[in-house]
Order: sequence, then C-alpha cells, then structure tokens
Amino acid sequence: MMKYRLVSSLCGGAFFIVLAGQGLVLYHLPLADELIVVHYTRQGIDQFGSIWQVLSYGLVAWSIIIMNFLIALELEERDWLWGKVVAGMTLGLAILLFISFQAIISVN
Repeated sequence: MMKYRLVSSLCGGAFFIVLAGQGLVLYHLPLADELIVVHYTRQGIDQFGSIWQVLSYGLVAWSIIIMNFLIALELEERDWLWGKVVAGMTLGLAILLFISFQAIISVN
C-alpha cells in the first residue's frame, strides 16, 4: 500500500468528506418523516424528499468512491498518471457532494 499513498490519501479523504457531510445533515436536519427541500433553483422549489433520500446520496457516493479507488489502484499499476487523476476526480466529487449537503441544510 505504500506504493499507492497518494491514491489512498485522495480516496480516503473523499470518503471522510462524504462522511462529514452526512454527519452534518444528521446533526442539522430532523430525523422525522417530514418533507425537506432537496433541490431549489431561482424559479422555486423543484424537488422535495425525506432525510433518508438525502442520506442515500451519501451511500451512493461511498459506493462510487470505493469503485473509483479500485479502478485507480489498477490504473496506478499500469501508468503513473491516470490512477492519480481518477483519485483526484473522486475527491472533487466528494467536495461537490459536501457543498450540496451544505446547500440542502441552508435551504431547510
């Protein structure tokens, strides 16, 4: 694993960013079955959902992170660049998801 330190660090950071986003959602939003705003634009509210729907976004992100980590490890064995690119994009995905969690919290 020492050979893949950067890839492991980037994907591990992505995993913990998603975990932090889900923790903030659990902390700030009620666990009741009431509706919360999931998507909001300038024209108004587009989509309502439950807290469980928002938390499922994190579960899907975790599966994507794990899959991208495995792909990045395979690419890292073949070429020095592409594994790092995939891991960096995975971290970018986690940051965008964290921002979306913050937006959902601020709207509600």
